[in-house]
Amino acid sequence: MTDLHVLEIDQTGKLVLHYEKENNEGWFQSFFETLGGFEEKDLGDTIDFVCEQMQEKSAVIQNIREIKDAVEAKLGVEQLEIKPSAQELLDEGKDEDELLEASKEKGRNIKQPGQQFNPQLSENFRKHRELKPFQKMSVEHMIQVGNVANFSVPGSGKTTMTYAALSKSLEDKTIEKILVIGPTASFVPWQEEYELCFGKPEKRAIIVRGEYARDFSQIGDLSDLFLMHFQTAWPRIDEIKLFFQKWKTALIIDESHNIKNPNLERKWNTMALSISKEAKKRIVLSGTPMPKNEKDLWTQITCLWPNSDPLDKPWVYNNYVEHEKAFGRYQPVLDSLFTRVTKDDLGLPDWNFIPKTIPLGKYQRQIYDAVATKILKELEELKFSDRQHLHRLRRARLIRLLQVASNPQLIHKMSGQFNIQNEIFAEQFGLPKEEPDAELLGRVDDLSLSDKIKNYEELGEIPSKISFAADLAKKKMKEGKKVIIWNSFIDNMTLFETQILKDVNPIIVNGTVRRSTDTGVEKWKEKQRVLGLNDKTREERVEEFKNDEGARVLIASAASLGESVSLHMNLRDEPVCSTAIYLDRNFNAAQFMQSVDRIHRIGVTTEPDYYLLMGEKTIDEEIHQSLTAKWKNMLKVLNDPLLRRLGLDAEAKTVEKKEIADLGFELVNHLNKYFS
Repeated sequence: MTDLHVLEIDQTGKLVLHYEKENNEGWFQSFFETLGGFEEKDLGDTIDFVCEQMQEKSAVIQNIREIKDAVEAKLGVEQLEIKPSAQELLDEGKDEDELLEASKEKGRNIKQPGQQFNPQLSENFRKHRELKPFQKMSVEHMIQVGNVANFSVPGSGKTTMTYAALSKSLEDKTIEKILVIGPTASFVPWQEEYELCFGKPEKRAIIVRGEYARDFSQIGDLSDLFLMHFQTAWPRIDEIKLFFQKWKTALIIDESHNIKNPNLERKWNTMALSISKEAKKRIVLSGTPMPKNEKDLWTQITCLWPNSDPLDKPWVYNNYVEHEKAFGRYQPVLDSLFTRVTKDDLGLPDWNFIPKTIPLGKYQRQIYDAVATKILKELEELKFSDRQHLHRLRRARLIRLLQVASNPQLIHKMSGQFNIQNEIFAEQFGLPKEEPDAELLGRVDDLSLSDKIKNYEELGEIPSKISFAADLAKKKMKEGKKVIIWNSFIDNMTLFETQILKDVNPIIVNGTVRRSTDTGVEKWKEKQRVLGLNDKTREERVEEFKNDEGARVLIASAASLGESVSLHMNLRDEPVCSTAIYLDRNFNAAQFMQSVDRIHRIGVTTEPDYYLLMGEKTIDEEIHQSLTAKWKNMLKVLNDPLLRRLGLDAEAKTVEKKEIADLGFELVNHLNKYFS
């Protein structure tokens, strides 16, 4: 054995691979370019690849593993010598592999049926909080397995379970700090539950923003609980790692579906995988861990054991679940590392999903068909090689179809995108080719489609789904019920607020309404007062809906209110809302699943009704089928008994892979079905 194919840690502490020049030189160069962080040094007969970057031990171990596996696969085991300096680190990594295997075995044993659990909790926790029977297995799993996922349904108490599992570690100082990274909406529940579980703390929980975010690694003495948004965490990876090096920290990633994308170039994914390597303990939480498909699980599970590849390398895993069309060999790993409290465990009443297909009005139908026809023509003319353009176009056009199916006036400003003029659609709709004068507004059938969009409000036609939703909401209010209307578009909310439901004073919550925890919320409130607008924060509006008898209708977007909010009970433990109307939905399955659970939680005594409005022969129908298929697939992988009684009738569709890759099968399917 020569020293020409050698992997070692050199005297300066750098990881180096020496290899013989002209021996697979191109392959080596390509491999290290992909690996990243290595510099090539030509030494004459040999070439060294040297990692010049300062790396944490975990990253060095990972590099050694990847180099070893790749070189041995290419050249053979006998062609690579690993010096003791590198072998020691490799062995240290094997220790974690052994720990993972032991944890998986514990996880499997804990989930065996028929067991009784009495998890070891701190005395302080027991004094303030009592676990519910359905929570005890998950808490025991968190304690024994260590780095775990809790995929329990919303409302089951994942925050309480997490604090319970950490309570003993906090007491004996094996865990000193907790860092929760999640959406802003989760901060208040984490703060409130902390006091409920441990009593009023000496040091208040800190939301990491502003001055705290600028020097995060230095503020560990100020609190034991830190709350940070994903967006805040992303540019502070190094600061977070320094914090973890100073303090034995439990990393909690809440609503972990936000890091689901397996593309390692996505910033939140990269952040989570990087910082998790330095955390003392790792827990991920989500009620909807795979809103799209099995690929969503890779980052979340890998974050738990970032040095051990519990689900293989991402390209291996993704290739398997995509081409084998099964979760297959990964199911035992997942089963051992997660727990899930189900709807059945909570003993909740059933729910009623009521799909409603609504025919479009005369002019809305004309406008929708014209827009859809134009989009199909655009897609047919595009070069399939221009993937980036296709992706942008797909998203933009999907949004436009959603808007027209909801309210044609929403695309007034964007109508030029489609060049909807008589010249294009005259033959199809029998319209005059010349642009009409404004006086022709009285003869609406003579208007161009462009003018029909611009003047839609004046045509006397109320968009079909908006009219249906308003009538249904008023009917439910007469029955003494409160109603939430889920809607994606701010202009539609304004229409409800100022015209359609003006007489009932609906409460509006969307992305423009600031949270109480937002930076600059007081300035926003002052500006709202100056403008004569509602200055109540998001939390204040929710509490008004829940506790004010006069507040009967809440209109909200799933993006702004879909997570970490309860709408089913008020402060007096009285039922609040059991009727949800979905004016529209998009393809974001996580948002839909999360929004469903806002009114189907512990404490519910009556079956909630969910009215799913779909414009006839519109993209709404495809969205309904897609969301249902995604939900059913998630429940199948998680072995959730809800799958057997989910009252939604839809199946996934088989579409050519080229269509999926190039355009998105939902859009293609819809356009080909009705407009080709």
